[in-house]
Amino acid sequence: MTEEITGPEDIIALGRRYADGSHLEEHRHERSQLLYGLTGTAIVTTRSGLWMMPPDAALWIPAETPHEITMVGEVNMRSLYLKPALLPQMP
Repeated sequence: MTEEITGPEDIIALGRRYADGSHLEEHRHERSQLLYGLTGTAIVTTRSGLWMMPPDAALWIPAETPHEITMVGEVNMRSLYLKPALLPQMP
């Protein structure tokens, strides 16, 4: 059964811009993250692999997944943070 979206607290949208070479140390979120890059390339590293996210691509990061991000070029990204119960079919 899918939980209904009950209010703006269920989904959070955030836009950020990072300079070339910026690095976000390992961290995790209690919500799942859909990460989308408008410009530059983001290199996302988890304990199970490394992914390069070029412009106009997206990456799904499940809730509580430790990850770090390194920027190549100026990276302009958007994130949606969703309560895991909203999309139970996603990993």
